[in-house]
This record gives sequence, C-alpha cells and structure tokens, in this order.
Amino acid sequence: MGLGVEKLIPREILDFFRYSAITGFAATVAILINFNHDILKKIFGENVSTFWWIFLLISLMVLFLALFMFTVLFEGSNFDVYRYIILKLLGRG
Repeated sequence: MGLGVEKLIPREILDFFRYSAITGFAATVAILINFNHDILKKIFGENVSTFWWIFLLISLMVLFLALFMFTVLFEGSNFDVYRYIILKLLGRG
C-alpha cells in the first residue's frame, strides 16, 4: 500500500537508489549537524554545552523524518499501522 514505485522498478535498482540516497543523506546530515552546532553556538554563546539536548533533538528529528520518507518511497507502507501507533502514543487509541 505504498506509492506503487516498487511495482514499476526492479528490486535491485530500488535497493541501489535507496542505499545511495541514504548515504547521500548521511553526508548531508553530517554537514547540517555541524551547521546547526555553529548556529546554536551563536544563539546560546558559552551556554551551548548545557543545551546539548536541543541540538540532539533537532538532528534526530531530521534524520528520522528522512528515513521514514525513504521507507515510504522504496518499501511501501501500511499507513493504518502508523495511524494506530500514533493514536496509542497520544492516548486516543
């Protein structure tokens, strides 16, 4: 129940694109993490070491969102499962 990409393109090519995209994304995230660290250092000044958790949270949110998008594009997803998990986390399921 994904976007249908897995039916149009052979599995080997999808795997190549997926791992190439993840590798490129990892390199981009490394650059962005350094950029975010410099920005947070300018915002918080010398107190940047006490706010390390903000830096970590921002970096992980970007990483997890991109990995989720790769999974949806290249693997297909059952969105009913995600809806159930999100509703459980919010206490409404």
